[in-house]
Amino acid sequence: METTIETFNDRVKWLYQKLGYKSGREFDRRTGIAETNTAGITGPRQITPKIEYVQKILLVHPNVNANWLLIGVGEAFMPDDAIKDSREELIREIEMLKQQVKGLQFGLISAANSVNFQSAVNFKIVSNKKPVSQRIGIIILFIADSIADRNYSTTVIA
Repeated sequence: METTIETFNDRVKWLYQKLGYKSGREFDRRTGIAETNTAGITGPRQITPKIEYVQKILLVHPNVNANWLLIGVGEAFMPDDAIKDSREELIREIEMLKQQVKGLQFGLISAANSVNFQSAVNFKIVSNKKPVSQRIGIIILFIADSIADRNYSTTVIA
């Protein structure tokens, strides 16, 4: 059964109550949103939220249907099998990106070994909170810079 609530502001209020939060402030705290944001959205001021507000809700509550939250279309919550499919797809994508990074590492070392130079390649990837796509971009920039400069004694921190 489709949950029809006219405005985004009303959908946010309905959502935090349906998720079991006692107040907008508690919803903000548990969702990682700056306190009083939800009060400003659901209260008399009815402010329009920034996209980061919506992103945090969807990240913390992956079962919330983004179409419903943003434009009121569809069910408020996604079925469990849709969430499972999304997670499995993300896991497959992450594994594929890891393989691409390994391939780039191997390619860089192979390219460095085929060039006559005195310095050894010092290639190190330090994992942090950057998305894999950014790390791959940094590695590609490193390769391009290294080839252009012939500076193969560099550490990449991605």
